[in-house]
Amino acid sequence: MDQFAAYRNRQVAAKERYGRTRSINWPLWQAGGMGIDPASQELLQQTTGMQPMRTATGMEAFHRSLALPYDQTMVVEGDLAQIRRVLLDGPAVPAEPQVEQPVAAAEIDAESLAEKTQEHLRKQFSGLLKLASHKIDPHAALETYGIDSILAMKLTNHLEKTFGSLSKTLFFEYQTIRELAEYFIAHHSTQLTALLAPAANRRGEAVTSAAPAPAAVQTRRTSNRRFNRLRSVVPSPTTESDPIAIIGLSGRYPEAVNIEAYWHNLREGMDCIIEVPRDRWDWQEYFTEDRSKTGHHYSKWGGFIAGVDEFDPLFFNISPLEAELVDPQERLFLQHAWMAVEDAGYTRARLQVPHDQDLAGQVGVYVGVMYSEYQLFGAEASARGKRLGIPGSTASIANRVSYAFNLHGPSVTLDTMCSSSLTAIHFACQDLKLGRTSLAIAGGVNVSIHPNKYLVLSAGQFISGDGHCQSFGEGGDGYIPGEGVGVVVLKRLSEAKRDGDHIYGIIRGSALTHGGKTNGYTVPNPQAQTSAISRALAESHTDARHISYIEAHGTGTKLGDPIEIAALSKAFNQYTQDTEFCLIGSAKSNIGHCESAAGIAGLTKVLLQMQHQQIVPSLHSAQLNPHIDFPRSPFVVNQSLRTWEQPVIDGRKLPRLAGISSFGAGGSNAHMIVEEYQPLVQEPTTVPTVVILLSARTAEQLQQKARDLLDFVRARLNTIDPVAMAYTLQVGREAMEERLGFMVSSAEQLADKLQAYLAGEQDIEDTYQGQVKRNNDALSVFSTDVDLQQTVDRWIANTKLSKLLALWVKALEVQPAHVSVCQRALPDRYSGGRARGRQRRRNRCPSPVAAQQYVRSERATLSLDVYRRRVLLSRSSGEGGRAHRSEGAAGRGVSGDGAGGDRAGIACAAGIDGPGAAQHGLGAASHCFAGQREQASQHRLIGERQRADRLRNLQPGRGPGDRPLPGSRGVLS
Repeated sequence: MDQFAAYRNRQVAAKERYGRTRSINWPLWQAGGMGIDPASQELLQQTTGMQPMRTATGMEAFHRSLALPYDQTMVVEGDLAQIRRVLLDGPAVPAEPQVEQPVAAAEIDAESLAEKTQEHLRKQFSGLLKLASHKIDPHAALETYGIDSILAMKLTNHLEKTFGSLSKTLFFEYQTIRELAEYFIAHHSTQLTALLAPAANRRGEAVTSAAPAPAAVQTRRTSNRRFNRLRSVVPSPTTESDPIAIIGLSGRYPEAVNIEAYWHNLREGMDCIIEVPRDRWDWQEYFTEDRSKTGHHYSKWGGFIAGVDEFDPLFFNISPLEAELVDPQERLFLQHAWMAVEDAGYTRARLQVPHDQDLAGQVGVYVGVMYSEYQLFGAEASARGKRLGIPGSTASIANRVSYAFNLHGPSVTLDTMCSSSLTAIHFACQDLKLGRTSLAIAGGVNVSIHPNKYLVLSAGQFISGDGHCQSFGEGGDGYIPGEGVGVVVLKRLSEAKRDGDHIYGIIRGSALTHGGKTNGYTVPNPQAQTSAISRALAESHTDARHISYIEAHGTGTKLGDPIEIAALSKAFNQYTQDTEFCLIGSAKSNIGHCESAAGIAGLTKVLLQMQHQQIVPSLHSAQLNPHIDFPRSPFVVNQSLRTWEQPVIDGRKLPRLAGISSFGAGGSNAHMIVEEYQPLVQEPTTVPTVVILLSARTAEQLQQKARDLLDFVRARLNTIDPVAMAYTLQVGREAMEERLGFMVSSAEQLADKLQAYLAGEQDIEDTYQGQVKRNNDALSVFSTDVDLQQTVDRWIANTKLSKLLALWVKALEVQPAHVSVCQRALPDRYSGGRARGRQRRRNRCPSPVAAQQYVRSERATLSLDVYRRRVLLSRSSGEGGRAHRSEGAAGRGVSGDGAGGDRAGIACAAGIDGPGAAQHGLGAASHCFAGQREQASQHRLIGERQRADRLRNLQPGRGPGDRPLPGSRGVLS
C-alpha cells in the first residue's frame, strides 16, 4: 500500500491521475477490533514505548495526515522519545554482531559449551512456555511449542537481561534451540562463559567457539521505512552443460491411484474414460445432445481420479477449518510433492542443502495449473444467502509446498493452458542449469469438480461427444477432459550420480515458443511448433534420427493432429529423410486430456516405458486420420504393446530417446527430449546384517505399512537389494510415533519376520517395537548430553545394532552426521516407491458446501458455522474418517502415519534424520471436515431444525476435498 500510494501520487504529478493518496500505518486502537492481553500490552509499551491509540487521537492524526505532503505516514501514540529510538534510530547493536575473539574465561570444550548453552536456553524457555525443560527438543522447530510474535518478544526481553541488547528478529532468524545456541556461542561467548564457567571449574583459559564464524558474503543494505534487509549479491555458478536427472516421481491418473497402476492401465491398453461421477455433479441436469443449446454440455464423459475429497490436514499442520477452504489442487499437489520427494529418497531435513552464499534449502517449486473453479462453490453458496469467501490464488499451490518443506528457492505457479506442466518442468530445468537451485520439484495438477468447465468446452465445440480422445484416429471431433496430478524431483545429473540417487531418466533439453498471430486464437501454428521441436533438438545436441518414440500432444481433433504431425515432420526432416522409423502415441487415448497436467502425464508415461523397455498401444487409432500421410512421415502410430528396442544407427546401439510435446490452446508450445538412464552395473553391497526400520502414526497404520512392505518384498525376493532398500529407508524417511525394527540378513528373512509380526507372534528374534511418547522424556537426554552421544557413536562404530535398535524404537534419534561413519558401505538409493512408501489414512475433506447425502451419513459432516464457533481444534486422531483405500499393493501414499514414516538403516543403522515430523506437529490423521468423535458429538447437539436449515443451504453433490482444479479453455490444447 505504501508503494502504491507513492506510485499513484507520481501519476498525479504527471497529470495521469487526480486526487491525493495517503498510506497511513496505524497501530492498535483502544476501541478497535484487534486487541492483545494486558501482559502483552505492557510488554509492548516497555519495549517500544507504544500504547493503543485513543479514538480521538487517531481521528485528529487522520485529518492532519491529509494535509501533509507525504505519501506514507506512520501514526503511533505513547512515549515519543522511546518510539523514535526504536523505530527511527535503528538497532543498538548490529543486526549480525561480529564474532567475538577468544577471551580469558573458563576452559570449556566445544561440545560441552554447546550442550550447556542448549540446556541454559531450554531452562530459560521453560518458565515462559510453562513446559518442563527436558521436554523441549533442541532440534525441534520453536513453532512446535506455540512460540508466536508476542512470545518471541517476551523471550527476547528475557534473554537481554543476560546477553544485553539483541535483535528483535532473533527468533525469526534462528528457529530451533540448537540454532540459537550456535548463534550465542558465535556472538556472545563472553557472557556465556561468565554464565557457564562455575560448572566447568575456572582455569582462566580461552574459550573455543563451538560454531564457526559465518562465511563472509558481500552484502548491501536496502532500507525503507518499515524494514531493513540484507541481500546477497554474489552470483551463483552456472552448470549449463549438465543435463537434468529425474530422481523422484509420483502421480495419480484416471483409474490409477499411483504410477504402478498407471503403468498397468497403459500396458493393458485400458480406456479409463467413464461417465461424470455423481459426486462431481449430476451430469443429467446439464446434458443435452443438442450441441447448440446454451447452458448445457453435450458430453457426459471424462477421466476422473479417485479420492478427490480425501486429505489429511493435520499431517501437514493445517487445521481442518483451513483445509476445507484450500483449493483441492493445492491439497492434491502437496500430497504428491511429498510422495515424489519421498520416492527420491529424501526427507525435509535432507532437502536443506547448505549454500555457501545463501539460505540452505535452495529447492525450487514449479507447478502448472489452469482453472481456479473452487471459488465457484463459494459464489453459489453466497447466491443462496450463505455468504462464503474461498481464496482463489493459484500461487498458493507452489507456495504451500515451499512452506511445508521449508524451501527457499523459486516458488512459482504458472498457467500456459494445456502446456502448463511441461512448461513448469522446463523452467525448473533452466534454474538448475543456471545454478540457481540445487533441486527442483515440478509438475502439474488438474481436476474437473464443477460443471463450468464442461459448459465452456461445449460452448466452444471443443469437447468430444463420443467419449474418446481419438489421437491420430479417424472421426475425432474434440477431446475428453481428464484429471491428473504428477510431480517429478529434478537434480543435475552429475550430482545425482555423485549422490547415488535413483535416476528414472535424463532431460537432455527443452524449448518453448508461442504461435503468435494465426487464423484464430485457438488455431495452432505449425511453424511455431516446429520451432519448439527444433530448438529442443538443438539445445540437447540430439539428432532426430536417433529418437525412437514421440509422446505426442495428440488431442484427437481433425485439425490439431495433422498440424502436429506436419510440425514434427518438418523438424525431423532437418536431420533425416527416412520415414516410418519413429513410433508415436498419446496417453490421452487412455486417460483423456489432463489439460494442465497433460505434460507430466506424458513424461511419466515415457519414463515408465523406458523403465520397462516397452511401448504401449495408442488407442482409438485403428482407422488413422485420413488427413495425415503417415507413410511419408517419420512416424508410425503404435497400436500394440511391443518391446522398445534400442535404435541401431550406423552399426551402433544407441540409448532410447523420446520427444514429448505439449501445446496450449492460447499458442504456448513446449517440447522436451528425454533419454533413458543406463547406470553402471555394480556389485550389490554385502553386509552381514541390515536394520529395517518402519514407523507410523498409529499402531493400525504400522501394521498396514508392514503388510505393504511384505507384499513388496515377496514380489522381488530374487532381485531386491536389502542394503540399498534399508539405506534408502534410513535416509529418506522421517520417523513417526509407532516404531518397528528388524535385524535381517536377507530378503527372505525379512519376509518371514514381517509375516510373523502380522500374524501377531510375540518375541520374534531380532525384532523390536516401541512408541515414542512413552519413552520420549527418558531418551530426550541423548539429544543433549555429549557423553551419551559419544556412546551412541561408539555403538555405531562397533555396529552394536541391537542396542541402537532397542533405543530407536523407544525414541532415540540418531543425527544425520552419523551417516558418515558408514561411507564405506553406502549403496545407491532405491527410488522411495521401491523401498516402499506411505500407507496413509485418507479422510474426506469436502468443500464448505458439501453434499447433503454426506451430511446425513454416519460420518456427519459439520457445517462451516459450527466450525467457526469452535475455539480449539482437536489434534487427536479420529475414527470417523473414511476408511483409507490402499494405493496399490505397494501402498504408495502420503499421510496418516505421515508421508515419510518409514525409515531403515544399513548395517551400521546410522543416519536417522533428526526428530522427524512426529515432533514437528505433522501428524495424526484427521477428518478434514468431520469424523473426529468430539466433532461428531458436537454435531449431535445441534437441533434438528438448525440442521435442516443448514442442509437447505448446502450444495447437492460432494465438493472436492483433495484435488486440483483442472481447466482448459483451448480447443486444441
